[in-house]
Amino acid sequence: MKAHITSTPPTALCYGVSDDVKAVLREQEIVMKEIRPDELGCEVGSFLGRGRTRTGAPAVPPTESLLLMADFSRAQMNHLLDALRAAQAAVDFKAVLTPTNRDWTVADLMKELARERAAMQGRVEA
Repeated sequence: MKAHITSTPPTALCYGVSDDVKAVLREQEIVMKEIRPDELGCEVGSFLGRGRTRTGAPAVPPTESLLLMADFSRAQMNHLLDALRAAQAAVDFKAVLTPTNRDWTVADLMKELARERAAMQGRVEA
């Protein structure tokens, strides 16, 4: 009996992204799942069937946008990032799904990305 390996299509989890970003995702034929403000308390993996769903959103939803790439090959990710740059479609936070961050809530992931950005900007200015 042969094993059947099924590949999961590249999926973009999006929070607060612009219509320009959505258009690029559609052009790339990437599965897009939009995250609503009331879903910010859910684990990242739950949007992909890989985690628990939690409840509770932050009191003040973030104003930044998020594009989380799941199941992308390196080539697919580079192609998407190039297309976003060409379309001048900005996203505040871009990330890749990892075994670690899939168990974080979306709100916690965005807080961590904000901390990382602040740290990187601090190093650049120093």
